[in-house]
Amino acid sequence: MEELRELKQGLDSVEKEKLNVHLDAVEQVVKELSDGGGGPIVGCEPDAPDLEDSWVGDNSRRAEVLTAHGKVIAAGLACGVTRVATFQVGASSEENSLYMEPDSDGHRLHIPNAHQSAHRTVGKDEAERIMMWRESRRWYTRRVKALLEELERYPDPDFPNDRLLDHTLVVITSELADGLPENQWDMPLQLIGAQKSLGLNVGASGQGRLLNIRDQAENKEADKWQFWKDQVNLSRIWHTIAAAAGVQSGYDAPEAAGGWPVDVVSGLFSGVR
Repeated sequence: MEELRELKQGLDSVEKEKLNVHLDAVEQVVKELSDGGGGPIVGCEPDAPDLEDSWVGDNSRRAEVLTAHGKVIAAGLACGVTRVATFQVGASSEENSLYMEPDSDGHRLHIPNAHQSAHRTVGKDEAERIMMWRESRRWYTRRVKALLEELERYPDPDFPNDRLLDHTLVVITSELADGLPENQWDMPLQLIGAQKSLGLNVGASGQGRLLNIRDQAENKEADKWQFWKDQVNLSRIWHTIAAAAGVQSGYDAPEAAGGWPVDVVSGLFSGVR
């Protein structure tokens, strides 16, 4: 580890960030091995997140604030305070920089202007612009990863032998599919967890799968020039999640459906057809 830290002194910012990611992963493995795999947190009196009040308005501390937010959400779900939570990592219109976690020397690398990074305009040339865009996506993804790790640490309050993530469905999405043209074509959503309660269908391998639902579009007969042709309305995804959870979504109500059929999307959950 000391040799790797010395190596960082001669790297540029991009290479140093890549090395930081690897170092973080190594340190996490060491921590999990040393404490027996990061065993379950027992009881409902977890330590409060180590968060200073002054950090909340400090954009450079945003990663730590979001990590603390994830801890609060996980504790609330594990202790039965709530059944549903929203974790907003960012917004496509924000002009703030994205600051990485501090390295061993206390330095904080950052990506200038999250909004312009999404438009792929930050950088001196095309290669750097793509790199900045990719690293900004990784920044957001690491925030979600930290939340998932917190959910995995806790036992489920109703199934003590299972992890909280076994019975918690996490829906990861955005308001845009691609920030450059600002469109919602091929909108990506990722569903994680809830395999033991909602029957999330992750495929035979259990390692996840890619499911293209274009063939289930409700507008397949629309004129080919209409932008919604071969698209599945996002409300049908939420309607399908509600059906898996055994509750009414409200999206199939006549006043909400707007004349379009609101059927469940097949293939997402094992018990919903």
